[in-house]
Amino acid sequence: MMRTILALPLLAMSACSTSDGPAASPPELVAREQVQGGAASAGVLHELRGDRAVAVYRSDIDRLISFRAPGGPEMLFTQLLDQPALADEQYTFYGGAYSWTAPQNGALGWVGPDGEPRAWPPDPVMNVGPAEVQERAEAMTSVTGVSRLGLVERKAFAMTDAGMDVRFSLDNTTDEPVAAGTWINTAVHDDAVVAVRLVGPDALASLRGWDRQSIDRFISILDRKEDGWAIVKLGEASWEGGIKVYVPRIAGELPTIAVWRDGQWLVRTQRVTEAATNTVGRLTTLGEGAVAMYVQPGSDESAWIIEAELYGPIVDIPARGTHQASEFWTLIASEEPDTSVLPVTEDPAAVR
Repeated sequence: MMRTILALPLLAMSACSTSDGPAASPPELVAREQVQGGAASAGVLHELRGDRAVAVYRSDIDRLISFRAPGGPEMLFTQLLDQPALADEQYTFYGGAYSWTAPQNGALGWVGPDGEPRAWPPDPVMNVGPAEVQERAEAMTSVTGVSRLGLVERKAFAMTDAGMDVRFSLDNTTDEPVAAGTWINTAVHDDAVVAVRLVGPDALASLRGWDRQSIDRFISILDRKEDGWAIVKLGEASWEGGIKVYVPRIAGELPTIAVWRDGQWLVRTQRVTEAATNTVGRLTTLGEGAVAMYVQPGSDESAWIIEAELYGPIVDIPARGTHQASEFWTLIASEEPDTSVLPVTEDPAAVR
């Protein structure tokens, strides 16, 4: 199959591609107590079903814990979902799909309880919730508490006949502008592979990371394809500790990252709002990037931590104002991790 070029409307909540099959039935939203080991946990699972995908959100830890095709493989890695958040704000890793705010570092970055810059660990409100869930028949919206930057995040999930729309809103509750953008992580199984866009002879030289070692290790597990995609062969990662790499954004394309597992691709495509189009380079200036990966091989004692990440542009959110960003998630059947079936999505701002 030849790869396709798609043009997506900005912040549209309708499907971004059409199906040749019958019209999709209305999605179904179900809330139920999670049952594990015979006893209900503290979390409530909110399940959103469509013809093409099933998503499950858990409000007490503010994250999607499942995304898959009906009857298909699980595309999100999770672990120890009932573990209590660690004391002293240490990082608690549950996996799934979770959202932070960018940038992480510097004068505009994260802060600790004392209000001073602190790049790690994340603000617990941002990292582990909880969130309040507001439901309606077609979609689900979650609302967090107020982060230390004065931001409240809203996430709206809506099924379409081609996948799932995810809309993120950052509400500034303060009386001053706040510079921030969305940062969406999906935890990846260690038996999966990830595909990123690396186009042109200078693509590897344009990679950025925590340090040179991060970049070299990332390059060592790449398999570049002629169609501009590169497979990240996670099974060949054998170092100690984690690496973080930012993949350069491709001119004229919307940021995209794809994960293949057990015959299925999960493709995430970010939509950049018209208001944010001219701020895309600001993310790079701050040392981060639109597409990123974190890879930390596991051991007999610890799980792998693999994150496929999309960052939104950094914008100045006015006092008491709101910034919106969105992604489209779709699932594509593929017996092998064949990148020729993956869509490449034109940036509407580049074709106007």
